[in-house]
Amino acid sequence: MKDNPIRNRARALAWNRAHPERRAEIQAKYDAKRPPRVRTPEQAARNNAAALSRYHELRHAAILAYGGRCACCSEVEYDFLQLDHVNNDGGQHREEITGCRGTSGTKYMQWLRDNGYPPILQVLCANCHLAKSSGRTCPHKR
Repeated sequence: MKDNPIRNRARALAWNRAHPERRAEIQAKYDAKRPPRVRTPEQAARNNAAALSRYHELRHAAILAYGGRCACCSEVEYDFLQLDHVNNDGGQHREEITGCRGTSGTKYMQWLRDNGYPPILQVLCANCHLAKSSGRTCPHKR
């Protein structure tokens, strides 16, 4: 029978809290065996650019999966389009998925892709999204 990784993790965390000095000794020995990893500014820039590119690929795929145009006014300019939670529960949903109520990122976009782009979102342009979020009428419907 395999050990339960969640139970093992909880047990390890409890031990770490109960023995902070011993935990520090163990960590120091581990750190001494490994040379520190130093990233050059060029490596950091390359990694950041790759991560940003990956995010934009996932976001573009999500916007296309949800229709590629504003559900309210049919705006198609990609830079204006945003993903909106239909039921206005975006903060709660993002917190369940990523552990953070803030803006969505790569992890959230991956979750959308991996779950077949569930119908909890819609595409809105920035104007319609702001109007909906603030409880006002869309500018094009006035």
